[in-house]
Amino acid sequence: MRIGSKHERFVVSIDPATARDLDDALSCEPLGGGNYRVGVHIADVSAFVPFGSALDEEARKRATSVYLVQKVIPMLPRKLCEEHCSLNTLGDKLAFTVEWTMDSRGRILKEWMGQTVIRNQCKMAYENAQDIIDNKFDPSCLDLSHLPPSRHRWAIDNIKEAVMGLHTISANIRKARFERGALTMNQAKMYFDFENRDSNTAPKGWHLHETAEANWLVEEFMVMANARVTEKTIEFCPDNALARWHESPDTSRFKTLVDSLAKKGEEMKVSSGKALADSLERLRGHKEGAT
Repeated sequence: MRIGSKHERFVVSIDPATARDLDDALSCEPLGGGNYRVGVHIADVSAFVPFGSALDEEARKRATSVYLVQKVIPMLPRKLCEEHCSLNTLGDKLAFTVEWTMDSRGRILKEWMGQTVIRNQCKMAYENAQDIIDNKFDPSCLDLSHLPPSRHRWAIDNIKEAVMGLHTISANIRKARFERGALTMNQAKMYFDFENRDSNTAPKGWHLHETAEANWLVEEFMVMANARVTEKTIEFCPDNALARWHESPDTSRFKTLVDSLAKKGEEMKVSSGKALADSLERLRGHKEGAT
């Protein structure tokens, strides 16, 4: 049975500013006593793609959407990707939801998973969420045209409360994950700027984008939801479960780097993910050219 939560949860999406196919959204409600109700909502595409249908067969052939510099070649028809399946603010949307009651450190006290009907109250860009975190938020930057003016103040207050709650929890989850040996390269990404992305005009420039706390906020809850759903799938459907396993680093592939650093008096340990993460963190503060 699909649970209707469109009026029970304040749901927002946080994506790149140019995103159209919004496939995930978040909700966060303070419960008092330092606890929160946090929801991760994923678009239920399966409701629109019957198994074995012509649409299903074509999607299998394409396997994934292809993201080019100036356009996207979608796996499914745009009408589905950008309207019916997309968790935009245009109405009720079908979703799969993982919902937790958790404390501010991200410890799960209660958990529920199931099909839902949600309503996204605000389509946010990463920059909007980061401004809230940095206390530089300008509400006029948000598109709240889908709401009556009398609801704008209500929406803005809830948006700020949700983002700050999610930020507090995700920062603690991320800190604990790195203490356990998580590894990240956090490389800047190059983006090209266009006059109009819907035309074939040449790019007018480019810029580098580095991930910030707003990106990590979304990442932490998506990783957590994926992990919990995978664990449940293995528990209840062990013969059909498919999990991704990250093996320990292949130390032979690091030999040249390890030897080169050793000649400069630096030690890099690569026996495990945590050892590698600790070594990279120790070397991160060195001036360019020192190693």
